[in-house]
Amino acid sequence: MDCIYYFGYGANANPKRIEGIINHKPKKEYGGVIGNFRLCIQTLNQIPEPAKNILKSAWGDDFLAYTLSPGSGFVSGVLWQLTPSDFSKVKEWEELGGWRKFVPVEVTIYDGTKKMAVTDLISSEDQSLFGCVDGVNYPYDLNGSYTKTVGQSPEDKEITIKIELVRKRIRKLLKEKNHNL
Repeated sequence: MDCIYYFGYGANANPKRIEGIINHKPKKEYGGVIGNFRLCIQTLNQIPEPAKNILKSAWGDDFLAYTLSPGSGFVSGVLWQLTPSDFSKVKEWEELGGWRKFVPVEVTIYDGTKKMAVTDLISSEDQSLFGCVDGVNYPYDLNGSYTKTVGQSPEDKEITIKIELVRKRIRKLLKEKNHNL
């Protein structure tokens, strides 16, 4: 069976979110990190139409979204192994009227293995950004419907632990190179 690796960050690192999008648990997931990107935030007013109206109707005026911007940095998340059918559902969810696009990325998973995947980011560099945050240590859900560990199932906690291992390895590598996050 063919598979597509999708790197989810922010709310899309949440197993419950991905399960909600594809209507079942994904086959496999791995804690992972990508380089050469900054993790940024968009406010509702910075999101183009028609996505803005769709998101506003579901989340209200205070909606915030993570997105990626090319640059020096690391972003942690989850590498999901999806079927082509599952990936088409993720694409439909994320593209939302042309707001986002998919690009290839190299993901380093928790055990050091590198895998090629796709991830999503804003479709145009012309879109405004509110600002950028630490892509390794961040709350996954900007809109308050998910916390990192409270109430997680054992499977979800295992993913969180793997993500934390990746974060520790990144910090160690950065310290060795005299960088600070």
